[in-house]
Amino acid sequence: MSRTVIAAAPTRIDFAGGTLDIPPLYLFHQPACTVNVAIDLCAGATVRVRRDTTVVLRSVDQRRAARWPDGGAIEWRHHPFLELAARLLLSFAPSPGLDVTTECQAPPGAGTGGSSALAIALAAAWPACCAAAWAAPPSSSTPRPWRRRPSRSPPGTRITWPPPTAGPA
Repeated sequence: MSRTVIAAAPTRIDFAGGTLDIPPLYLFHQPACTVNVAIDLCAGATVRVRRDTTVVLRSVDQRRAARWPDGGAIEWRHHPFLELAARLLLSFAPSPGLDVTTECQAPPGAGTGGSSALAIALAAAWPACCAAAWAAPPSSSTPRPWRRRPSRSPPGTRITWPPPTAGPA
């Protein structure tokens, strides 16, 4: 019997502040304040463990799919519309095979945080499905979103890691 976990997260509407909550932008706008509210357009992820090592990623709303022979072969450069989910899967380093299906009810580019909600749903579903704790990279290479110096990376390119003890509630 294979294990399947479904997770969902709401998207949001910003009333004020917008992206000011993203490091390092809040450092340049003191005091930074973001006012937003969750809405009923959700992003979701369904993760199912396979009996083989194949990793399959499907995006229902993007009408795209990708398949890799194992977790180590995940490559997003040939699948730009699946990049976020593929990068997340690669960071999870799945050892069993997985069937992953994602869907976001918010239109692409609507500014409702659909990609953030999708990342939250996938990050909640994977460890719950695989009964595994996600091991963060060594602390010397872990980006710290709370550091007090501006990043030299363009906004949206930094990858931050949750605490290694994070998991579904």
